[in-house]
Amino acid sequence: MKSNPVGQHPLSSDEAAQAKGQAWVDAWNSHDINRIMAFYAEPLKFYSPLIVLRTGDKSGCISDVESLRAYFSKGLAERPDLRFEFEAAFRGVTSVAVLYQNPRGRAVEVMSFDDAGRVIETRVHYLPGLL
Repeated sequence: MKSNPVGQHPLSSDEAAQAKGQAWVDAWNSHDINRIMAFYAEPLKFYSPLIVLRTGDKSGCISDVESLRAYFSKGLAERPDLRFEFEAAFRGVTSVAVLYQNPRGRAVEVMSFDDAGRVIETRVHYLPGLL
C-alpha cells in the first residue's frame, strides 16, 4: 500500500484537508504525472464531464489507474500552461471537496479516500458554461 502524499489522513482535521487540497493543486502545477498519480488508489472511479467531451464516453467515468494516467498525461501535453489556484478544501465524512480555479474558471473536485488517505473516487464539477 502506498502512503498518503500529505502524511496525515485528509479527514483527520480541517488542517489536514486543507493540506491535502493544496498538495493536490501543487502536484498538478508541477506537471509531474507521477506526483499527480501518487494521490490515486487502485481500484478507483474518476467522473468528469470533460471525459464525456474528450472521449465521447457517456458514462464520464475512468475506472483504472493506467487509463487515468493516460487521460491526465494527454491533458497535460495539450495544455503545457495549465495552472490551478487552490481556494479551499471542505472536509466531509468520507471525502474532501477541493475548490480551485483553472483556466476555464472555478471547479470543485469531490474526492473520497481509502484508509491510507488515497483517492478512490473523484467527481469533478464545473460552473455552468465552463465546458
